[in-house]
Amino acid sequence: MMRILLPCLILIILFSGCKKNGTPQPSADQNDLSQVQSEILGNWYYQSLTASFYIETTDISDETATPADIRALGHFQFSGDKTGAYTVNGQTYSFNYTLKSTNGTDSLICTGGINDRFKIDGVDQIQLSLIENVHQTNILENSSGQKVYSDMVILKSLLSHNTL
Repeated sequence: MMRILLPCLILIILFSGCKKNGTPQPSADQNDLSQVQSEILGNWYYQSLTASFYIETTDISDETATPADIRALGHFQFSGDKTGAYTVNGQTYSFNYTLKSTNGTDSLICTGGINDRFKIDGVDQIQLSLIENVHQTNILENSSGQKVYSDMVILKSLLSHNTL
């Protein structure tokens, strides 16, 4: 009798653990990206921009754009078909964009007329906060007037649907 019950019990446990085929449910990341997708649609204008200059991991200087600089930065437009445009000084650059989520970090990747990858620091229907790491050499002057070479810039941008 035990020889029959034991194999039956094993089969019941195995089959109860199998998943039924059905409609796959979107992951939490996919749901979050759908929300982000709906919130970034429209025109976004710069409200602030801060550039932090680094040598390796040391922050050596922070600069904040003036209102006149911010107005000159132009604006982004994101459409529902995952295309966008960046307009600055009367020139428009068209691009495609994708949204990705990795380990809870959302990214906006633009390709085409502009090629940039931004970390989405926050987004809602009012504000969009983006962070971009730019690896480039910059020459700065320190407080003693000596030239200093930074190897990375982190740009922190805050945008809204309203012009400044």
